[in-house]
Amino acid sequence: MKTTKPKKPTLVRVGSVTVRIYSGESGGYPLHTVVWYEGAKRMRKTFAGISEARAEAERLATRLADGHTKAVGMKSQDADSYGLAMRDLEVTGVPLNVAIREYVTAFKQLGGQSIVEAAKFYAARRPTQSVTVTVHDVVEEFIKIKKADGVGTRYLQDARSRLRKFSATFGTMPMSGLSNELMTEWLQGVAENPRTRKNFRQHVVTLFRWARSKGYLPREAQTEADSLPVSKLKGTDTQVFSSGDIRDLQVGINLCNLHQFSREGQDFGFGCIFALHLME
Repeated sequence: MKTTKPKKPTLVRVGSVTVRIYSGESGGYPLHTVVWYEGAKRMRKTFAGISEARAEAERLATRLADGHTKAVGMKSQDADSYGLAMRDLEVTGVPLNVAIREYVTAFKQLGGQSIVEAAKFYAARRPTQSVTVTVHDVVEEFIKIKKADGVGTRYLQDARSRLRKFSATFGTMPMSGLSNELMTEWLQGVAENPRTRKNFRQHVVTLFRWARSKGYLPREAQTEADSLPVSKLKGTDTQVFSSGDIRDLQVGINLCNLHQFSREGQDFGFGCIFALHLME
């Protein structure tokens, strides 16, 4: 069987630095790969044309040779700094020139502020869970745990109804991917009544804070739900109640507190109706 010998690489030399170009084909098209080393790390770039590959190889060789020339003329103090820098970088496996390039880029991006503080800020706001948790999963877990905790029946029913409606819209999205803008738009469309929107908001905020406590959201950061707009409730006309109305109201509230009423099939008077209205 006849075999084709691999082509020898094209060598581009500047001073003591050599950059290689490996030429071949990929999918029937010419492919030229420029290979060089930065520290102990092997680097590569691919080009369709040999002229572009050679130009890049010459540019890289010149830059690396310039760095080598300057390194030879380093003062002892600079050489000590270089040695310390290389020792610190060893754990990362990142070449010194790459590390410096990234540092300078970050420094400019931060406007001269501390890169370490920026890294701490970023790390504190990353979710601690490695697995992405969907809104649906968080809602169902929240409801299950609240039921096990023995919260009131009315609260549980209200939370289940409102949060599952929330989940019906965002269920497949990751909890950490929901933005304030998306949820604000949803709240504006979920109900016309300001009080109803306010109740929906409260349950969503509670859900997000609970998710943060579980590690599904960054623990040290405000959640996206915390800054959701609060619906302003319109004022109502002042009403004057008679002594009989007040008496009925007190009786109704007592009955509500004792859970001695049902919403259907029972006449429990003006007081309990008014009490229920206050609970909405």
